[in-house]
Amino acid sequence: MARSIFNQKSTASKVSVPPPQTSKIKDWEEFEKFVEANYEQTQKQMAAEWGNCSRFTISRGLKNLVLLVKKTIWLSRKRRTRKRRIYL
Repeated sequence: MARSIFNQKSTASKVSVPPPQTSKIKDWEEFEKFVEANYEQTQKQMAAEWGNCSRFTISRGLKNLVLLVKKTIWLSRKRRTRKRRIYL
């Protein structure tokens, strides 16, 4: 009796792909105007004001609009002390 290919168990691992999610942000032009008007707020505050979404949704929305987050430039304690040294 010949074995069927379909009855054999595969040793290859299955690829786990999450199902696509629909965005809670439907009107992207309105969201862009909202962000421009509330740019000084944190993502958590923006989510509370936008309603029915989390800060993670706001973060993904900002990423889709290709708006970058401001980065603060800071020096580590080690590098700060190095710059303060005065050599005589």
